[in-house]
Amino acid sequence: MELDIFFVREKVINKSLVVTHVPAQDQWADILTKPLSTA
Repeated sequence: MELDIFFVREKVINKSLVVTHVPAQDQWADILTKPLSTA
């Protein structure tokens, strides 16, 4: 895990990776981790 952090940090510093905010409604990877409505 620690190596991954340094890898990402280096890419951000070199501007070869851009980190942006993604709103919750656009987080498709997160869709099955939330409880479904019983209605």
